[in-house]
Amino acid sequence: MRHRRLFWRLFVLLMTITIAAILLGGLYSSRMVREFYLSELAADLEARAQLCAHQVADLLDARRAEGAEAFCRQLAGAGTRITVMLPSGRVIGDSNEDPRNMDNHQDRPEMRQALGGGVGQSTRYSATLRQELMYVAVPVKKGEEVIGVVRAAIPLTGIQQALAAVRLHVLLWGLASVGLIALVSLAVSRWVSRPWSRSGPARRGSPAANSTAVCPPRGSKKSTPWPRP
Repeated sequence: MRHRRLFWRLFVLLMTITIAAILLGGLYSSRMVREFYLSELAADLEARAQLCAHQVADLLDARRAEGAEAFCRQLAGAGTRITVMLPSGRVIGDSNEDPRNMDNHQDRPEMRQALGGGVGQSTRYSATLRQELMYVAVPVKKGEEVIGVVRAAIPLTGIQQALAAVRLHVLLWGLASVGLIALVSLAVSRWVSRPWSRSGPARRGSPAANSTAVCPPRGSKKSTPWPRP
């Protein structure tokens, strides 16, 4: 019974360590894949926004709002939403919506960063589209002056689907690994506990256990010889 208890303790310990390692590895890999996809998507959106910023720079310099609106309408259905905003926060062009029906965008985090002269980035849920989007905004400059902002946005549906596929593969590999390591753990636990299963009979069959020698009474000078095998 003792070696069986040892066997199951070793087996449970090995399986607990294995499952914990697989779970931690799966969470870490999923997080790393998400961060990689988001960084690649942000770089792509920034490149698109910069390209559009170069094309609308002359329109913003000439204060031709209708030209910026026409430019954005040409990009409708391209898969990436392009928005052009003045420093005041007024939207003068959008590839998905009528800019006249849009609120002031000056308080958007990515727009504030772009108005400061840097590249703005934000990921948040869109109540209008009912999905999570990534926004990247770049400033349109005339010299050192920011004369407008161009923002590119795209839904994260593709990334979420890719992450779901990655998690599925990690889960399948994890289950396969658990099954394989369970067999290895059984073999290792049985091998480690085998000496303990043999130690019981060995002890019972030892000369000390089978000895019929009787210790002489205290004070007696005569000794009793050990029986010969």
